[in-house]
Amino acid sequence: MKFDLLKNGCDSFKIAHELINQYRIGEEIHDYHLKDIVIYMNHGIEILMKYILSNKDEVLLFNNIDRYAKARKEMKDKGHTSVFKADSKLHTINLNSAIERIEHILDIKIEQELKKHIDELIIVRNELMHYTTELTTREALNLVDDLEICYELSYEFFATNIGRDVFESSLEFARRKSSRFNDYLVYRQEESDKAADAAIDSYEADRHEQY
Repeated sequence: MKFDLLKNGCDSFKIAHELINQYRIGEEIHDYHLKDIVIYMNHGIEILMKYILSNKDEVLLFNNIDRYAKARKEMKDKGHTSVFKADSKLHTINLNSAIERIEHILDIKIEQELKKHIDELIIVRNELMHYTTELTTREALNLVDDLEICYELSYEFFATNIGRDVFESSLEFARRKSSRFNDYLVYRQEESDKAADAAIDSYEADRHEQY
């Protein structure tokens, strides 16, 4: 099995779009669906940006170039299959840094509108992962609209800078909305329903004890 940056990024990018389409065709969307869209979208864009950098030089993916160089040497000397097995504390750059390196090192222009939508995506992703997010129904719907625009702008950027044929072919063969994926969504819904039922039962039990 080979799971490279292009395959990995396209997988997440495609799943995010399929979840957006699920909303677009009128299927009910829940809070965890919105979380999944944000996380998959952020991951897909970040990994595909890193793929563009890696096509120039893998070293551009890493925070500490000296540490990467040492890990790469150890990987070759000891026959490791990756630099991370040579140094488990090696860190790659984040999405913001990837964008900066693409613009300033590769001299690839990223339109301001795309950067604005990615900035908004990162903020929501960080709130979901590390803090608390509270949205009204209208705000949630607006967020999905913004995420769809982010997807469309990112799609054209990647098609242009990866190569349309390569990018679209990779998307085509990425994970499809298969029965397994549908089973996953059903599972998430069932778990949510169970949690809601348990909360209601607990509330009713407390009321019964009080009276």
